[in-house]
Amino acid sequence: MDDGKTSVSNTTSEKYEAKKVSFKIPPFWEVKPEIWFFQVEAQFSISNITQDQTKFNYLVAQLEPKVVENVWDIIQSERNDKYVAAKERLLNTFKESEEKVSQNCLQEFLLAI
Repeated sequence: MDDGKTSVSNTTSEKYEAKKVSFKIPPFWEVKPEIWFFQVEAQFSISNITQDQTKFNYLVAQLEPKVVENVWDIIQSERNDKYVAAKERLLNTFKESEEKVSQNCLQEFLLAI
């Protein structure tokens, strides 16, 4: 009987290990962070990752040091919504506002004249 329990336990453990290895977040895309977060959250969904802390750990592990600086205060905080807070901060920091996009388009148009 003990052998059956051990076998089931090992099988479950092996599945968990394989799942961890197969999950990979692409490098952070500063130019289009909203698209990057869409890709990351698709990976979370495929892997059934729902816990904020787990999402946050994957996020921070992927970020380059210059990007981590933007969320350092969140990393050090005791809050329970670190992933949500970091996502919001990174989107606000790197996502171009519609106004800025319009200005860039106008500048490119004026330079082309």
